[in-house]
Amino acid sequence: MSAKYHEGRDAFALAQISWEKSDVVAELVSLEYVFNPDHQASAKPLKVVGKQEGVDGRSVGGGGWARCSKLVFRQVSGPQVRAVVFRLAGDGTLIFYCDEVANFPMRPNGGDIEIDVPERGLFRV
Repeated sequence: MSAKYHEGRDAFALAQISWEKSDVVAELVSLEYVFNPDHQASAKPLKVVGKQEGVDGRSVGGGGWARCSKLVFRQVSGPQVRAVVFRLAGDGTLIFYCDEVANFPMRPNGGDIEIDVPERGLFRV
């Protein structure tokens, strides 16, 4: 499932997020986390296993698709990973949830986890 969080939708609609210009991070979340579009950054509901500071290669194109470069999470260990969550780095605004990743769920083994992003993009703005 791929889905947007309501607080991220609101932030895009109010021009508080620019996919290309805002500081966005990606986080791997454990099986303990259950997606809910109503979750907010202030509630801190995520069970983070790994984090990529700064999502590179962000662009928008082809009908409003938000794109980025391959995600690389370095030396990840811990509980099984269910999904990737994108959020703003500063206030933590939740943007997008995706568990449609090859080999997920998976148990990290201390090595890097690389995630290829679909050519069309992650989600539509």
